[in-house]
Amino acid sequence: MKKEPVDTPAPAEAEQTPEAIRNGEVDALIVNGAAAPQIFTLKGSELPYRLMVEQMTEGTLMLSKEGTILYANHAFAQLAAGRWSTSLERSSRHS
Repeated sequence: MKKEPVDTPAPAEAEQTPEAIRNGEVDALIVNGAAAPQIFTLKGSELPYRLMVEQMTEGTLMLSKEGTILYANHAFAQLAAGRWSTSLERSSRHS
């Protein structure tokens, strides 16, 4: 298996990166993994976004590629509650 060359950052960039992390200018890091790049969020950086999504009045979902619901905010759960309970009642009657 042929390995791709790794880009080496310029000396100035290599010095600026740790400083940017220390100063809170970085929310996440992308690290090349064996199979694919991986994204690591820094502790606390996702909190403002998570709070915004949880508190917004619009229904929001996060789906997997297969269509499985990975996350639903409270607004979506309220919107879908009646529909899901009706669907569950129908499917239990046909089982």
